[in-house]
Amino acid sequence: MKFETPEDIKNETSVINKIAGANKYTKLGPYDLDFEIDGKAYIEIKCYKINSNDFNNCIVSLIKLVKMQAMSKKLPTFLFIQYKDELQYINVNDIEGQIKRGGRAPRPGNTNDIEFLCYVDKSKFKIFNKN
Repeated sequence: MKFETPEDIKNETSVINKIAGANKYTKLGPYDLDFEIDGKAYIEIKCYKINSNDFNNCIVSLIKLVKMQAMSKKLPTFLFIQYKDELQYINVNDIEGQIKRGGRAPRPGNTNDIEFLCYVDKSKFKIFNKN
């Protein structure tokens, strides 16, 4: 994404290292999902500065959801969310929720800050524990 900061990339890299373990991974392009664990899965990562129980729902951009669904036809595709207290994930094929228009105050140069969003019940997510 074109608004990713160096801190965002550092945080995402820390998460993909937890997920991938010894597997090789590739950072994907700026308008794509975040990573491919080479030949095994596509991974989208969100890092939040809140605890996992602060809200009942997780918000997923409908644009991003459509991209994840398209990629899931090639390899298993997962959304991972790193909260302050834990790492959660969901298979894109298990995402279901209510679609609403919402977002943040528009940033200069971006047309997608107000968009359709999928509100996913957080109980659908699993806690990631790498053994």
